[in-house]
Amino acid sequence: GLRMSGIEDVKLAVNVSRRSLQDRNFSALVLGVLADVGFPPSRLEVEVTERALGANPEHSWFTVDRLREAGVSIAIDDFGTGYSSFETLRQLPVDRLKVDAVFVGGLLSNQADRVIVESVVDLAHRLGFDVVAEGLETPDTWTALAALGCDFAQGYGIAHPMPLADLRAWLTRRAAALAGPLPTPAGEPMPGPRLAPLRPT
Repeated sequence: GLRMSGIEDVKLAVNVSRRSLQDRNFSALVLGVLADVGFPPSRLEVEVTERALGANPEHSWFTVDRLREAGVSIAIDDFGTGYSSFETLRQLPVDRLKVDAVFVGGLLSNQADRVIVESVVDLAHRLGFDVVAEGLETPDTWTALAALGCDFAQGYGIAHPMPLADLRAWLTRRAAALAGPLPTPAGEPMPGPRLAPLRPT
């Protein structure tokens, strides 16, 4: 989350392709690069899609297991749009589910989307995972996600992509703002459970 003093404390999230997941040398390569540059594995989060995990799962799961054993966090990206499987959630050690923006975007206007988001949040929490809502764009959606108990959000309603120098300044301003009640993008205090932005993209 961003309840931190500066960029040195923020996790780096990286999308990993299906091809990389199936490469049995990939985890060793990643861990080697982290060691070479002195970047703690605990500050890296690898995002993988359900589709990528479903293709040749033995190789994919080997890679995920090696990374997680080293302290790297694992997130399932775009959850709900791929080949969702309870077997994957039951067997694969992950830390976070990222609810796809298509469901988050319909949260306020489509009852089915609301039920899906609410169910994913509940399921993830019962399994011990955090939940990230992708595609947050409005203060009303922010408030609705908080009411559902969602842990984190990302999207243009928080911030647009930015260069590193701007990100550092943005994080500093966020850290100061988070010293009090967490504001919504509209600047009003947020009711209900805390919903903190995972990252400003």
